[in-house]
Amino acid sequence: MTLILGFLGQIYAYAEQPLKLEAKEGFYQFPFFDVQTPVWSYNDQIPGPFIRSKVGTTLVIDFVNGLKEPSSIHWHGLRIENAMDGVPGVTQDPVEPGGNFIYRLKLEDAGTFWYHPHFNSSEQLERGLKGVFIVEEAEKLPWSRELIWLMDDWLLQKDGTIYPQFNTGRDLMHDGRWGNVPTINGKYQPEFLVKPGERIRLRLINGANARIFSPQLEGLSADVIAVDGKPVTQIFPLDRFVLSPGNRVDLDVRLQLK
Repeated sequence: MTLILGFLGQIYAYAEQPLKLEAKEGFYQFPFFDVQTPVWSYNDQIPGPFIRSKVGTTLVIDFVNGLKEPSSIHWHGLRIENAMDGVPGVTQDPVEPGGNFIYRLKLEDAGTFWYHPHFNSSEQLERGLKGVFIVEEAEKLPWSRELIWLMDDWLLQKDGTIYPQFNTGRDLMHDGRWGNVPTINGKYQPEFLVKPGERIRLRLINGANARIFSPQLEGLSADVIAVDGKPVTQIFPLDRFVLSPGNRVDLDVRLQLK
């Protein structure tokens, strides 16, 4: 017997050599349209490359800006040197079109993180620029498998293009930009087969602009083990946990089906 639980995006690699991330324009195929949707992406991937490494290592990432406007990368939740934090006008100058910036990230904390621009972020994120960053613990952990869900929602028009007006009066008066196509790892209603008896670490990341997610795992036993990249002081059962934009939660899911 199998259970439909979710979708695991492709893992990029364990980064042992300098890693290149290039922001550029491209296309992505959503299931509702016969045409491809123009997007902005890292390395032609939606979401961007899945980056993971172990705590205590130092990652060198060469960010190349192939866009027609400045950009940067903010490493959401990582405790790193301020100069590497990727906030133009605060911690670094914006990277101009055709330019690059070398990020050196000393990974001092294990946890679930993600990366995205911090220049014109209300538009650049909503056009597709975001990705997952996992820092693994040094010790061996008990899970038989890991799933990572980067949850998002896209505001698409009838012709398949992204709605081109950002920070509208409605957005500013309410709680931000709400999309009409929810996705997990860039896929609409994806599926992933799991087996009874497995114990899975499920990492959830809310990458949406305004939408709040409240995960429900009916019929499963799940405990919250980390929030926003930090282990909880006391593990507690998942009842009703709300993820606001940017939030992360790690779950210990046990597949004990009756």
